Amino acid sequence: MIATVTALHTVGVSVAAACVLLGVARSSYYRITRGYRHYTPVTAPRPQSARIQPAALSDDEHAHLIDVLCSPDYADLSVFQTYWRAFDAGLLSSSQRTFYRVAKKAQLVGDRRHRKRVSGCSRSTPRVVATAPGQLWSWDATELRGPGRQRFKLLLAIDVFSRFPVASKVVPAENACAAVASLSRCLCKNVTPDFCVLAVAV
Repeated sequence: MIATVTALHTVGVSVAAACVLLGVARSSYYRITRGYRHYTPVTAPRPQSARIQPAALSDDEHAHLIDVLCSPDYADLSVFQTYWRAFDAGLLSSSQRTFYRVAKKAQLVGDRRHRKRVSGCSRSTPRVVATAPGQLWSWDATELRGPGRQRFKLLLAIDVFSRFPVASKVVPAENACAAVASLSRCLCKNVTPDFCVLAVAV
């Protein structure tokens, strides 16, 4: 089709008329015949993350934003609230998007109430170890299905080391008095208080 348009043009027909006659877009004809390209592909493109960003935050600026996010004054506020309050106080000069990106990278988004600063050394979870039976118990209240729509609560205490159920009681509803009474009877009957630690299963 392109060659036909060119042939018609050489015998005196205009390019516009030849394109209309053959149903070829004139822009396509010029693009193909003149070798025009919208862009030149890069042989070895660099990823965006590896490119130099002149406006990128310095290490000191990044650390300053983390300090603002972890400040006790803003500990219970969202990232959005923290940004605007710190901005009004003259503590920030970055954009809100940059501030949120730094907070997300430091895992300081979401529910920030009573959250500590994220650092390289995370605080270890408290652990209690039992090396023999009778040293550690774990107890919890579990829901049991009854006939129809009835529901009951199973108060169960087990020995962590042996997994032996040391106390159990089924009650119509969760009751603190019933749980205390059941555990107290079992403690007085089976366990030496000096070697027993009670843990609540969460």
